[in-house]
Amino acid sequence: YILLSPVRDPKHFGVALLRDGKIVKLVEKPKEPLSDLAVIGVYMFRDPDLVVRAFKGLKPSWRGEYEITELIQWFIDRGHSVGYSIVSGWWKDIGTPEGLLDAIYLLLDKMTPRIEGIVEGDIVGRVTIEKNAIVRGNVYGPAYIGDGALVDKSATIEHYVSIEKSTKILSGHIARSLILDNSEVELNRARLVDSVIGAFSRITCARELYGDVSFLVSDHSYIML
Repeated sequence: YILLSPVRDPKHFGVALLRDGKIVKLVEKPKEPLSDLAVIGVYMFRDPDLVVRAFKGLKPSWRGEYEITELIQWFIDRGHSVGYSIVSGWWKDIGTPEGLLDAIYLLLDKMTPRIEGIVEGDIVGRVTIEKNAIVRGNVYGPAYIGDGALVDKSATIEHYVSIEKSTKILSGHIARSLILDNSEVELNRARLVDSVIGAFSRITCARELYGDVSFLVSDHSYIML
């Protein structure tokens, strides 16, 4: 069972073609869309063993990826019923860095602040600090500091930042960004903005650098400025 929604630019989504009230074809990010009905990322499967069997028969698409639309098409081609609903209300695509950051901003806006970690610096606004986290620098909410994370005394967390589990922010300013688990950021006087930093990554600054920098990096990345 999947959820669909009409979109303005279906080239950026998986797209469903309906015929007589049934899904007959799904295509991931088509160059020539079959319809304007996007697959919005909600999937429900009843038989896990059959899903595994279907996945084993897949090959990477022209994008070099295994596509969930191809998995569902496997069921359609073999006569299985794939139900759907068309969503007319609000939903959010997080398939791009911009979409992901927008979703983080929305979650931070709805977050109930709480302090469970150790705070030695200044906390202003709606901030959540999980247990085992240590904040020695300044944090301006809305912001989230995950379990075991460190914001050192030379670091400033500005608005709309999510610092995930066991990540260390040693110096610099961070604004409107998501830093995933077990990463380390040392910016000196630079300011990281509008960025997504993958897990187990490290960003370090080997020279005096001023102004804003932005990055989109995957897990296990290393950047020296």
